[in-house]
Amino acid sequence: MKSKLWVFRDINLSQRALLVQGLSISPATASLFLARGVTTPDEATSWMSLQSPHDPFLIPDMEQAIERLHRAVTTQEPICFYGDYDVDGITATSVYLSFFGGLGAKVRAYVPHRLREGYGLNLSAVQRLHDEGISLLVTSDCGTTSHKEIALAAKLGMDVVVTDHHQSDEEMPPAVAVLNPPRAGALYPFRGLCSVADVVPLHDENRNFVREGLVQLSRGARCGVRALKQVAGVTKDCTAETIAFKLAPRINAAGRLDDAMLGVRLLTTDNPLEAQQLADRLEQLNRERQRIEVDIMEETLASLKDKELPPAVVVASRNWHLGVVGIVAARLVDRFQRPAIVLAINEQGIAKGSARTTGGFDLYQGLASCREMLEAFGGHPSAAGVTIRESRIDEFRAKFSDAVAGWTHEGAKVPTLNVDAEVRLDEVNLKLIQEICSLHPFGAGNPEPTFAVTRLEVLEARTVGEKHLKMTVRQGTSLPFDSIAFGMKSLLERGIPSRTPVDLAFTPELNHWNGRDRIQLRIRDVRPSVME
Repeated sequence: MKSKLWVFRDINLSQRALLVQGLSISPATASLFLARGVTTPDEATSWMSLQSPHDPFLIPDMEQAIERLHRAVTTQEPICFYGDYDVDGITATSVYLSFFGGLGAKVRAYVPHRLREGYGLNLSAVQRLHDEGISLLVTSDCGTTSHKEIALAAKLGMDVVVTDHHQSDEEMPPAVAVLNPPRAGALYPFRGLCSVADVVPLHDENRNFVREGLVQLSRGARCGVRALKQVAGVTKDCTAETIAFKLAPRINAAGRLDDAMLGVRLLTTDNPLEAQQLADRLEQLNRERQRIEVDIMEETLASLKDKELPPAVVVASRNWHLGVVGIVAARLVDRFQRPAIVLAINEQGIAKGSARTTGGFDLYQGLASCREMLEAFGGHPSAAGVTIRESRIDEFRAKFSDAVAGWTHEGAKVPTLNVDAEVRLDEVNLKLIQEICSLHPFGAGNPEPTFAVTRLEVLEARTVGEKHLKMTVRQGTSLPFDSIAFGMKSLLERGIPSRTPVDLAFTPELNHWNGRDRIQLRIRDVRPSVME
């Protein structure tokens, strides 16, 4: 595996010096602020502080939504909260149930089955909920494009309030209210909001929400959260990485392989015994999901071996599990640095799947350019869902790849790694790590800091845990530093002979081991040093 192309961010030295002096921070931390568009001490102070929330009534239809919900609560009208089957919809539905149930409202939840019903509202579910006496339906993370389904609800006398964040056409469905910050004509100043949990930019209001949410999750007041953390092995305070790699995958496993209502029940139960049983079940499902993911990924890589890759990877099979294709698409993007779509084909010849992207290519617009070939699609710039007939997959693959090629002008881009700044190893100290903590939480729109250090002497290099590279390195006369490269296995696999001086791109962190905290370099990439 070759190293990526390291792209160093441009640093204005005068602005950096101003930040260093005004905030009493290290040059490395000042470089991080500049990489995020923060150029003055006042901007940095504001960026780190909790911001005042925007006026929610700038979101179109907010007054109508509040009035309709208030009427339902006060008259004990049955309300159904209808969520997507992924972690975003599950968590949003759980919040709705807890909040409105706490107000004394008559509430229930409905999450469609991924395989039997598919994403979002469906006609049969709308009819069934009406027949069961539901007169107000509130969606979470879906509904903006559900024109037919909401029209049926209106015909049946059922009101619908949509809460969503996915992109859409200009025409809104015939709902009582469509609360969607990115919708056309919206005056809300921040369009990056989502229903509850999703891949959205971690700045503006989202930073406030995530910061407070992490505090609440760390506190673990809900027995379901405590049980989930226990099976996931989470013993420290929760970070954005804890959510992304520990908790969210287990909640997601419910909707991927079983019934997403398992996740809703876990997050809303008051019974610790039930919470533990549900958490154990999600743990089992997550392990099964991991096994299936490995099988699909191996089959996909085998099918692509020794072939010239097109600008976009579009793969399909009748043997794949629909609940796991989104994860495989993300893995393919990471591996090949180009948009990827993975489709599972059912017995009727209908392929459904997930799309993921990289490098700024807008998936929604790319799919929209192929809409005449698709049965359905929806999502946002970074992730989307696709439905297509098996007979049209080859035609779609060619046209979608052309759309990606037209965007890049030269096909798929060279894999790159953005580096915030080059530092000396003796600058990596406890003060730097403490300063980095002020930039938390990290995620989309606010990535983890990545520094580079050059011409390191490798004092020791070995493989740990079968596939991880552990090294001890030193720069000049600096102290030795431990470093870890997950999934990298060995330097030889990177074509780097032992004892060769190396450059590292890394994120500094504290590693707690045997009762002690030591600074560790978590390696993002490694390459042989250029000899002068």
